[in-house]
Amino acid sequence: MEVAPASDADLAALREKFAIQPGQRIIGMAARLATEKGAEYLTEALPRVLQKHPTARVLYAGEYQNVFGEQQYAQCLAPLIEQLGAHWAFIGSLTPAQQTAFYRLCEVTVLPSINSTESYGLVQVESMACGTPVIASDRPGMRVPVQMTGMGRLVPPADAPSLAEALIDVLDHPQQYHKSPDDLVQRSTRPLWARNMKKYSSWRRMGHERGFRRAARHSIYSPGAGGRAGHAPAGGAA
Repeated sequence: MEVAPASDADLAALREKFAIQPGQRIIGMAARLATEKGAEYLTEALPRVLQKHPTARVLYAGEYQNVFGEQQYAQCLAPLIEQLGAHWAFIGSLTPAQQTAFYRLCEVTVLPSINSTESYGLVQVESMACGTPVIASDRPGMRVPVQMTGMGRLVPPADAPSLAEALIDVLDHPQQYHKSPDDLVQRSTRPLWARNMKKYSSWRRMGHERGFRRAARHSIYSPGAGGRAGHAPAGGAA
């Protein structure tokens, strides 16, 4: 799996298009607006985050209008989002280069899925490949990228207070969770997500966590690196 390249001009264009201001703490979520993705828990967590980080803003990338089978969910979510005002913005579907720029502009991305059968989130891998940490629901498969890299936090599904606490922690301690792609690649005998991670898509379809771990070991472990790259501290990714 490889992410599309994004230039400084791509980042500048995205900042201008979506009115991203200096000093804003950008929280990203990339998903279609669907019940299983758990966006309501992010809407519930954000007010607490804003108490500590009043410039925080969610950018939601992905299909959000007239999503098949999700109209009622969108209607229920609308009042919660309206209360957040300018702190929440839907930015729609992005081109591959824009998607990479999006990840790079975010300080953290969120995957609060409540789907018990979701094997792992491709958006997690893409975000980490761009150097941006992820907060994800602690479910089989989904927990693996965070555990293997230390780039983020795991939270119980459907738990807005825990999600808020994790967001505040990552925003408070960015140096603990952010890693540049070069840092991760240097700890590996081959590019982190580019070669053996091509197997991710097939294992994702099978929902095979053990296969995911095997592929991750090949890409993240290095015989000379003394173990896992960026292994999270005991209290970092619970």
